[in-house]
Amino acid sequence: MRIYSILVLFSLFLSFDIHAQIDPGVDFDLNGYINEKLDAGETYIVVPPGRYRVPEMNNTHLRFTGRNDVTIVADGVEMICTETVQAIQIVSCNNFKLQGLTIDYDPLPFTQGRIVELSSNKRTLTVDLIDGYSSRLRGDKVEIFDPNTGELVTNTYYGATYEVDDETRKVIITKPSNYNAVDSQEEVGDIVVLGSQSNKNIPHAILPSSCTNLVLENVTLYAGTTFGFFETNCSGSKYINCSVDRRPLETDIRERGVRRMRSNNADGFHSKFARVGPSYVGCISRYNGDDGIAINGDYHVVTAAVGPKLTVVAKGGGPLRLDVGDSVELVTYTGKRLPNANVVEIEMGPALTAQEKGFLQGTTFYAEAADTYKARFVYYVTIDRPINMQRGSLLAAANRIGNSFEVRDCIMGPNRSRGILIKSSNGIITGNTLKDNWGQAIKLAPEYVWLESGSGSNITVSDNVISGCHDVSIAVYATGGNGQVAPIGAHENIQIIGNSIVGSTNPAIAITSTRNFTLENNTISSPNNELLAPWISGNFGRNADPDREIYFDNFEVEDVNVSGISIGNCIDDYIMLGDTYDLNHTISPGNATYKGVRWSSSDTSIVTVDERGVVTAVSDGNATITVTSNDGNFSSECSINSGTEPVILDSHVSSIELPSIYPNPSYGRIFFRAAEPDDKIYIYSIAGTLIDSLVYDHSMSIELNSGIYVVKIISQSGQESSHKVVIKK
Repeated sequence: MRIYSILVLFSLFLSFDIHAQIDPGVDFDLNGYINEKLDAGETYIVVPPGRYRVPEMNNTHLRFTGRNDVTIVADGVEMICTETVQAIQIVSCNNFKLQGLTIDYDPLPFTQGRIVELSSNKRTLTVDLIDGYSSRLRGDKVEIFDPNTGELVTNTYYGATYEVDDETRKVIITKPSNYNAVDSQEEVGDIVVLGSQSNKNIPHAILPSSCTNLVLENVTLYAGTTFGFFETNCSGSKYINCSVDRRPLETDIRERGVRRMRSNNADGFHSKFARVGPSYVGCISRYNGDDGIAINGDYHVVTAAVGPKLTVVAKGGGPLRLDVGDSVELVTYTGKRLPNANVVEIEMGPALTAQEKGFLQGTTFYAEAADTYKARFVYYVTIDRPINMQRGSLLAAANRIGNSFEVRDCIMGPNRSRGILIKSSNGIITGNTLKDNWGQAIKLAPEYVWLESGSGSNITVSDNVISGCHDVSIAVYATGGNGQVAPIGAHENIQIIGNSIVGSTNPAIAITSTRNFTLENNTISSPNNELLAPWISGNFGRNADPDREIYFDNFEVEDVNVSGISIGNCIDDYIMLGDTYDLNHTISPGNATYKGVRWSSSDTSIVTVDERGVVTAVSDGNATITVTSNDGNFSSECSINSGTEPVILDSHVSSIELPSIYPNPSYGRIFFRAAEPDDKIYIYSIAGTLIDSLVYDHSMSIELNSGIYVVKIISQSGQESSHKVVIKK
């Protein structure tokens, strides 16, 4: 049982005092103001700061169509959407930038109440709606939060029904029978969040469509009807420091009996059908009602294949979104990924047969995909080669799934579902913080039941910090229409490097259906299987081994051969007797499969080296250290001089600071140190013949043949010192 802080609960009663300076905003036609300036030819528009209540017009509050090379600066501007419809539409705009806008809704697209009674089986919840929140409910999703911590206390319930008494503002919520009391963690006093609307509800908040090089920077969203930032058919969008987060009670625009528990109703950021994937940098999605970031396209269902001609039913009976010349991803019913093909011809076919409808109705699909059987007709798609695909196989446009994406330095969570969900290729997920995701923190996986494409190749997942994840922290997998793990090859060339996973469930990393991957320098600590929901406790081998940190199934790693090796820090000096020095080596390429090496010394009586490349000076002299790769026998060498303390001989002038000459005797190379810059150095044979002359510049050295030499140093003031040096070889 959770114990609530008296101070926190008392603060709820004082919430109205906090709102002594409520500012709901002023009425303003922001859409007309900006578009009038655009129509006048202005391309750089600065909106005066302020909080503006903007009227809805044709199911949106701001609309920009066909605006190119435009920048709108809205720093310090807050737009209050006055209907639960879309906030902004940005349509067919190129090089369009929106900066600094904050968006909120009044009325909100969700409502909140407090549980005052629970039935013994916890299927029925009696809820008192909280002051400041609407009694107009919609949807069947229920989230429940702890009023003390503001965090989710149990999994999200779907399929709920409810009865509302507008007079008493009581709601009776009934959960479906598949939710049992054991798995229901809510208690009396918890805060329930449900969907709500004003006069109508139109999904999503910010909707770019068919845009190229769009930039949204420092745009903040406090609420949204479904997805927050939802782009479709765009190319190369950039979202920089954009935020989806719940609004603090102190800055709310209405008096409320308790702070908001939710931000946006569903995904924070979602991209579909992008030809060049989006870039999310420094973005935040917290307390939203579904995934943090999602990037994907759509699959369509293949019902027959005769040679190169495929019979295809579009997802949900909607558009095929496929053109002649497109590359298509092909996946069999068992999840096997076939080589991509090119579209040669597209024709409209007849109505679905009874067998096709029956198959689609009998297959488990979710949401829009569940309506695929309602399609009025099929398409005939001819590709550039004959192929064998059984009914229930999949086809998707391979160039409209958000390839070449970037997710960098973002914060995802807490939230009720996945943190980052990617179904595309050629991208990077790096430097992100993922906290308290109730689904997988980072997921790379196509989803048959949602008909969302595609499979992933050439993706790097690096340097992310994940904590408190309720499922697999980093999951790379695929399943077929038959519900089984897909064969090897759904994913390819995945690198998971340098990630930190703390206090999350096991396994921390799961990889299936993948050819060629790298796992390096990931740390997994303090696993917490108590976070795991019972209905997924059997996934990813948990039944067999609940303590397994990494899970594999249907994977293959092809050897990457070593092509070279080098020592990067060979010392241009000598090592004092008894001292050690660490040599570093680099294997090429960096993803070589076998990186083992062996070290050796040409003379262990002078210099030794261990298996880590640590050299030790044993006696005066010179030795060559060699590192050799076990794969391919590539090698790199480093010459090491070792000797005693520098010895200065025959110095007849003591009034100047004498240089050090070492080692002496030497085995070929002598070094100079601690002389003044620009001192002149002359080297003579024992017979008095000038061998070389140098101008001193900090530490320097010279290689000499065996023999006895005299080294004369003349300072800038004309003072001299002479030294006898012996070279042994």
